Amino acid sequence: MLSFYRPFVVSSRKILTCICATRFGSSISNCPGCGSHFQTEKPTKPGYVRESTWKSRLQSAKDPKLQLSYLESLPILTERELKLLLKARKNKSLICQRCHDATYKHVLSAAAFPDMTKLFSHVKVNPHGIVVHVFDATDFPASAIPALPAMVGNKKIIAVANKWDLMPKPVNEKKAKQFYIDHLKGHLQWDRVDDLHLVSARNGDKLFELVDAINKRQTEDDVFLFGRANVGKSQLINAIFKAAAVDSHPPPTICNIPGTTTDLLNIPLSLFGDMFKPKQGDYHVSSEKESWNTSQLIDTPGIKNDDQIMYLLEPKELQMVMPKRELTFVGCKSFLPGSAFYVGGLVRIEYVSGKEPVQIAFAGSRGITLDFSKKNRTVSSMKLSPPLVKEREISFPELEMVQEFKYVSKKESKGKDSYDIAVGGLGWISINCTFPTESTFRIYTPAKTPVVIRKSLYTLEPSMIKAIA
Repeated sequence: MLSFYRPFVVSSRKILTCICATRFGSSISNCPGCGSHFQTEKPTKPGYVRESTWKSRLQSAKDPKLQLSYLESLPILTERELKLLLKARKNKSLICQRCHDATYKHVLSAAAFPDMTKLFSHVKVNPHGIVVHVFDATDFPASAIPALPAMVGNKKIIAVANKWDLMPKPVNEKKAKQFYIDHLKGHLQWDRVDDLHLVSARNGDKLFELVDAINKRQTEDDVFLFGRANVGKSQLINAIFKAAAVDSHPPPTICNIPGTTTDLLNIPLSLFGDMFKPKQGDYHVSSEKESWNTSQLIDTPGIKNDDQIMYLLEPKELQMVMPKRELTFVGCKSFLPGSAFYVGGLVRIEYVSGKEPVQIAFAGSRGITLDFSKKNRTVSSMKLSPPLVKEREISFPELEMVQEFKYVSKKESKGKDSYDIAVGGLGWISINCTFPTESTFRIYTPAKTPVVIRKSLYTLEPSMIKAIA
């Protein structure tokens, strides 16, 4: 059992109700892994299952002994009988072939992205609910949704910076929260943020602080999870499944390839026992009707952002750019005018003019090749990856200048004027100078993929930078 598990009381009746409602009720026609409607005709499309499997599924659903009315008529179950029943139900889980391949073969046959207007209109018409907006702490602000409050109506919004465990250490959490809130309200035009949490779905860090924050804000409301593709929404729900020790229902499918979830996934909050029961202060609210039982945890499909470089990459290349360990700053402690800094074959930063050397470093996946060129020296594209040049040197877009950036470091700053060039789907490049200077840089990306210049969360010190190998 994982260290972040916390026990919750779940009655046998509640468990049986959830099993039947989610597996043999209204959701029988949809895959619980991705939300796709089950179909038996197109093997390469989402929701495909073999016809024989589907017929068996329908037969099980029609069996009177599997209906809620029958299960409710059973006498009180012993703990052993309940475990046997849960095991039997678990073996009857059905997911589509696409989810099976994504889970066990790490292959996604067809990516799917929703119509954002249609998705948000469905949520906005619902007058109640809490919105949990999940973004990637290592890919900000590209992984956040602009102007989200205006699209979801008058609902409470909790922002979640997922993958917090991957951020370079040490970092002041209070400063980090303010950093994200300032950018959400500024660059992304949010008019409100009710709460923000730094969470790691991968190891469960800060998970229960988020759950408690939801409980203090919801009474009988649904909880909607929104976010860009690949920010870890489904992984966050999987962490909740593990924390509540739920094995009677298949969790959402997790895949590193964007576009796994195709439709809304409705999961009863009562499935998690008392974990999501509304709270007042530090205590759960008791209710004779227990109407919170009808509330849903709703996982929504990831929303595509075309300004993220990852959509230009093939699956093998995508694995290279996705960070798997804590980020470190790798770069050059004395970056001179006339030099260029390369992040794989995806980004080139040219130091066009200036009088002082600067520090420059990349924070991102360790699978990306880094290099820099001094005056009169060029870097062969064959040394840089991704992209995997031998396979894609013709089809991959050329690097084009997307922005010219003027960096100013004042005497009063004492070397604390660090700026980041945030590249969507990749990470960021930090620039700092310990001397007063005014420097100009040119930024090149494939097909002019946009970047965001932001004040850095970190003050880049020379001691923090690891030299390029």
